[in-house]
Amino acid sequence: MPDIPGPLALYIHIPFCRKKCSYCDFFSLAGASGDLIARTLDSTIRELSFMIDRFHPDFDTVYVGGGTPSSVSREVFSAFMTALASALPRTPREFTVEANPETVDGWFLDSIAQAGARRISLGIQTLRDDVLKTVGRLGNRAATMAALDLIRGRWKGDLSVDLIAGFPGQSGKVLTEDLDTVLGYSPGHVSLYSLTVEEGTPLEKSVRNGSIRMPDGDEQDEVWLTGREFLMARGYVQYEVSNFALPGKECRHNRHYWDLDPYIGIGPGGVSTLPGITHGPEGFFPQTGAARDRTGTTAETGDSGALGALGAVRIVNTSNVERFCSDENFGMLFEAIQPADFMFEHFMMGLRTREGLGRDRYRSRFGSEPESYNPATVEKWKRKGMVESTPDALRMTDSGFLFLNEFLVELLPD
Repeated sequence: MPDIPGPLALYIHIPFCRKKCSYCDFFSLAGASGDLIARTLDSTIRELSFMIDRFHPDFDTVYVGGGTPSSVSREVFSAFMTALASALPRTPREFTVEANPETVDGWFLDSIAQAGARRISLGIQTLRDDVLKTVGRLGNRAATMAALDLIRGRWKGDLSVDLIAGFPGQSGKVLTEDLDTVLGYSPGHVSLYSLTVEEGTPLEKSVRNGSIRMPDGDEQDEVWLTGREFLMARGYVQYEVSNFALPGKECRHNRHYWDLDPYIGIGPGGVSTLPGITHGPEGFFPQTGAARDRTGTTAETGDSGALGALGAVRIVNTSNVERFCSDENFGMLFEAIQPADFMFEHFMMGLRTREGLGRDRYRSRFGSEPESYNPATVEKWKRKGMVESTPDALRMTDSGFLFLNEFLVELLPD
């Protein structure tokens, strides 16, 4: 199995939480037994060793997310973080762990620091107790303020915070009051997301039956834009659609995603994308001799034509936790990303950033300029002043940034 060239991002998914928020459609499990959590984290370390043995990756960044990693019991989490630190080939340049305020204590901060983490991402979302209750989120303002006080006094690394705009009953004034309070703790990075009602979530059901009224799109946009202006006026640069940072505090890990660098995702539901890999399941599973691609067909080990030459290979772990723990192959599914599809993914991800879709990277992977993907649409949006070509990139303008999704829909070839 060849080494993967260049630095990689490693994402570790711990899918457990104490309670699932009503708006959440990420893969997570509330109320799992301690035994299942322990077995899952043991299997996650086993998968990491599996990937390291096969690809000899050079991990530039590590991100432990969920779920709520900070909700795992001390004994299990400590053993996991110790094993993770031992398994990594070297100390990554950026090492982040997610946490929710109500589960942060001094022991947790010391534990992740001892394992090498130097960045914590705190999921605040809002400081309004009534809003937290409406969306079924644990914690409260007092717990968040206690966590922020503790982090300021004890944490020596970087702090990133997440907030959400567009909650029911939230005004721009409410959001900026929350931001003003949180910025008092000097986070280097702020993620400001717009709440979306995802199909199949409890929030979607509540909106459908009329028990919760969501603001309309224009109202949500107004609140989010108010938050954006507040952050930018205080020195935070919007370097990506939903992410703001003080100079030098951008999230290095997420930049790997937006650039579509190789990344490995481990844990139940983890996703890996490996650009330029020209093989599928063959060679991964010498013990068993078979794996499945995402069409459900069987690809026998050693059959080099199983998935063919690809723009990329995407590997998706099963989200069935028991199967993940018991299957020596972690329930992996392989997906062939054809070059044309991988090209479009570059637009989807690269145009989210202020710098845009890098010309050199696109040219090196596809042998063409970004504008050649759909010249008529690109030219139309240039005339509208929403897209621009620079010597280094194709990028959205400041006004075009707000219409990225509409541009992407038009960009898709008929």
